[in-house]
Amino acid sequence: MQTWQLNPLQMSDFLLITMGKDGVVPYQVVANEAFELAYDPVKQGVLAGPMVGQGATPSSTQSAAFVDNQLFALNSSVTSVNGVTDLFNIQKDYEILQFWFGIAPRHIRIWVKQPYNQFTTSLDNNVIPSSTYYDVGYYDGYDSPYNMPAPITENFSLKNLSVNWTLCNPLNGSATAPMTWNPRLNFYVNRLWVNPVKNSAVVKDLITGRRSAKRFTIGDPTTSTPYDPSAYGGATPIPIDYALRSDFDKLLKKAGYD
Repeated sequence: MQTWQLNPLQMSDFLLITMGKDGVVPYQVVANEAFELAYDPVKQGVLAGPMVGQGATPSSTQSAAFVDNQLFALNSSVTSVNGVTDLFNIQKDYEILQFWFGIAPRHIRIWVKQPYNQFTTSLDNNVIPSSTYYDVGYYDGYDSPYNMPAPITENFSLKNLSVNWTLCNPLNGSATAPMTWNPRLNFYVNRLWVNPVKNSAVVKDLITGRRSAKRFTIGDPTTSTPYDPSAYGGATPIPIDYALRSDFDKLLKKAGYD
């Protein structure tokens, strides 16, 4: 896998995650490890079989052309990790997964949903991906080849704030030519251990851009994101406008920051 195009966070880096409309949570990386994870949803039993093309009816050993709200689980035959229903469902406090993914075959379309069942790519007026409109917000293997994951596929998974997936085979199929394809993903995962940044002066510098940090938004910026502060030292989201107020330090202390 080629990864030179990616920017995995390293020890001492800062990370600011905006939790929907609730505000930003500042973290600092204290350790990390990066690795590759190849995933086949058919082999692991998440899909019944290869996906048929648009217009074709799947058999009992095939999957539909558009499959929504999938968790990437591991097959129960993998006895050493039996019972894993969601690869990205973090179990430990202070852990975050930063990840990217490549896609094969190249025409397969993928959407990430976070929080569960909420598309991260949509337009107003409820313009979201569906089985009848699969031309918005996707990544495919042309955007992000299997062995060279693209930066645009970057995502973060937190404890109690995982992701699920939607997959689509956009090719036209029929009863005689179902155009079946088996989707596969190749993840580059950067496993992070973090501490919340509690120093008010550092927090203000991070929010105002005086200090460099990776910035990322989880969820719809107009709604709340179900983030669990107890898994990250009680660090609660800080409204962005706090940094512009004269009583910033007082507001931070009220929110649990020093």
